[in-house]
Amino acid sequence: MIHGGDPGQFPSTFANIPQAPIQLNSLTGTYATSAYIAALKQSSSELEKLASDVAAFDKTIKSDAKVQALIGESAAPSRAIYL
Repeated sequence: MIHGGDPGQFPSTFANIPQAPIQLNSLTGTYATSAYIAALKQSSSELEKLASDVAAFDKTIKSDAKVQALIGESAAPSRAIYL
């Protein structure tokens, strides 16, 4: 054990690292988690702005035929997951 003690416990240096509320294990999940953590480190208002931007982007993908044609119908999300 590198940190000593209970193997289920992390050293206190890891205690202050922000974590996403859910774990997303995919390339898009990695980007979503990174955006969430970066906004969280800035401020709660940045986190709210990120949520607003994601909602606006989701709406655009679902409603704009040109965007759907550009990215392809299969890439358009059927249900958004907000952090």
